Amino acid sequence: MGIGLKTLQKQLAAYIHSILRNLRGRTNLIPETNFQPLKDLNKRLIQLKSFLPDNSIATMPEWVSFQNSRRCNLRCPHCQTHGTVEINKESNSKKYDMKPELMSRWAADVLPFAFEYSLSLSGEPLAFKGIENIVNEFSSFGSKLSLATNGTLFSPIMIENILPYLASVVFSIDGATQQTFEKLRLGAKFKEVIRNIKILKRTIELLSIEDKFPLRISFTIMGSNIHELPGIVRLAYFLGIPVIEGGFVYIFYDNIKHEDVTFHKSRYNYYYSKARTIAEKLGIYLNVPPPFNDAGYDPNLDPSFDKFIFGEIPGDDIGPIFYENYVSLKEVEKTAAALARKIRENISKIKPRSLDESTKKIGKRLQESYRCLLDKKKAILSEFNERINDEIKYCVFLSERIFIDFNGDVAPCCIVDRPVLGNIYQNSLFEVWNGEKYNEFRERFYSSDPYPCCKNCIYAKYVKLSSFFSIKHTLRDNF
Repeated sequence: MGIGLKTLQKQLAAYIHSILRNLRGRTNLIPETNFQPLKDLNKRLIQLKSFLPDNSIATMPEWVSFQNSRRCNLRCPHCQTHGTVEINKESNSKKYDMKPELMSRWAADVLPFAFEYSLSLSGEPLAFKGIENIVNEFSSFGSKLSLATNGTLFSPIMIENILPYLASVVFSIDGATQQTFEKLRLGAKFKEVIRNIKILKRTIELLSIEDKFPLRISFTIMGSNIHELPGIVRLAYFLGIPVIEGGFVYIFYDNIKHEDVTFHKSRYNYYYSKARTIAEKLGIYLNVPPPFNDAGYDPNLDPSFDKFIFGEIPGDDIGPIFYENYVSLKEVEKTAAALARKIRENISKIKPRSLDESTKKIGKRLQESYRCLLDKKKAILSEFNERINDEIKYCVFLSERIFIDFNGDVAPCCIVDRPVLGNIYQNSLFEVWNGEKYNEFRERFYSSDPYPCCKNCIYAKYVKLSSFFSIKHTLRDNF
């Protein structure tokens, strides 16, 4: 049941009232060791900056991606950084590894303000040597890892070492059958990945509620796997993963150009429809591009397209597969129970660190900015309960997220052809994030002439003001 307008208005009114009274009589909200108040303060500023909107408001990212490596243990033929033997060899070289001392320094600059971070979106994070030490160190800032992984290296020992530090996990799975999966994910073993995910999922179930976090499947849709859209829904149901996020493949190499989904509109529409029906029946949230309006619904493959990763597409319309044949549920239960016991012990060992002077300085600056903002915008803020259903243009990346490459380059997102907006060898992350280039990019986004990478981007949306005031997203009044 959706939340009613009156309820939203009450929540919004309560929120505005709280931020107008919260700072009275308070001189310092920045404690010595607890980063949560700093993160909450930054979150409030980000929200106010978004719906006022006012790019002059200084904030810090609340989610950061460290491109600490391009290493990967697989060679997926459609991958930009590992799609060929030559490119795979180049990407796995040490020159793309972020230096540990620099990574620690940059983390100390941004993680005090960030709830989550990610690692190595151009490769496999778990293939990076010392991943356990990184997540352990970063946990001391009160930040957790948002992990995107191919699942091959998520062994029981890896689960034990990093699960306490995870915020979420996305598994990249491009096939619902062993044949398709192993052809598109070169080097991966379908049975091993299924086993790893089942153990992780069961371990999470055995832990207490506060230690649980969301799991999702990422499915890259292409000519070779369109017919397995219904199957990936069934696989998600078997694995206990409630969300599938799919997107169309980017074509980086001419030899797989016929994988482009625009060559297979009718096939996509047909299997989209079947997958949607199964997802609704099984309670799986299927977030994939909508059907093509300029095509019908036909499962047949156009015989003129003969250049596929498969060479020849397997039989279409696979029926239900009994995945129990791929994994021993008894082994899963035994392994997960042992892991859950060990992880409960590890969680109690996480120790926070103290705020350094640089962090305190930025924190006090944000605090003062918050005070001034509330004083200047008091009248506008008080009117928001009358505008709760107004819509504003919004991009989660421009408002909340930042991407740092191994060489210090800073980008607003991971979309192809995004610009570089600064370098943290040359300026501090605070200066880049609040700098002229970043703000000019934001202003262009809100204008009628955004940068090319923003045009038709699926992440550029119009959202209601009420979405900023959900219990999950805001209403943190504990600082």
